[in-house]
Amino acid sequence: MSVHSCTNLISDCRPGPADVMFLVDTSLSQSEAFNRTVDYMTRLVNQIPIGPDDFQIALVSYTFDPKLVFNFTTHLSNSSLVDALGLIKSERGPTMTSKALLYASQVNVMNRNKDSPLQKLHF
Repeated sequence: MSVHSCTNLISDCRPGPADVMFLVDTSLSQSEAFNRTVDYMTRLVNQIPIGPDDFQIALVSYTFDPKLVFNFTTHLSNSSLVDALGLIKSERGPTMTSKALLYASQVNVMNRNKDSPLQKLHF
């Protein structure tokens, strides 16, 4: 398993194909950070190719209970994905990060593109 660090994405920065899962705390206590997170995800998505042969994005949101907002094959274009990111809202509830991490790991194993190598990307 390789670890990549990418702070400034350049056009066509692809280790790909790659499945990327965003795990987002949507509790109201994180509303200021939440807006920055959505902005970051949107900027990232606008700089990478989206599709079955490139990057595929999944998103899990959480407060008390985590939920799969969309899986890796739901959005096959940048515009569809950016639209979906714009629909994410903050919710009432406590932050249960450990529960969300366990859920995200289960979703990742069940839904990821089997042809994509398993990699960790740290941003």
